Amino acid sequence: MSTPGSVVVWEWLFYSTHWLPYESAVSNYIERVHSQWVRARGGVNPWSVQWSVCLKDVNSALSQFVVDLNTMSQTNQATGIITLFIV
Repeated sequence: MSTPGSVVVWEWLFYSTHWLPYESAVSNYIERVHSQWVRARGGVNPWSVQWSVCLKDVNSALSQFVVDLNTMSQTNQATGIITLFIV
């Protein structure tokens, strides 16, 4: 979770070879939802609060991508390909 004044950049793994950052609006959106998810867990088992981020909510060009905060993965809904994030 970010602290006030900090900058968080979310990235995705491109063809298992290198990490690419999301554009700033998408990264900020993911971080905002992630922060809400962390607060919603409130010290309980993190797996009891299911949250996902539909990237189409911030960029229609990314409509096929969903980020699952519980597994820290991104799924391409069109291909079924799952990409994991490093935490």
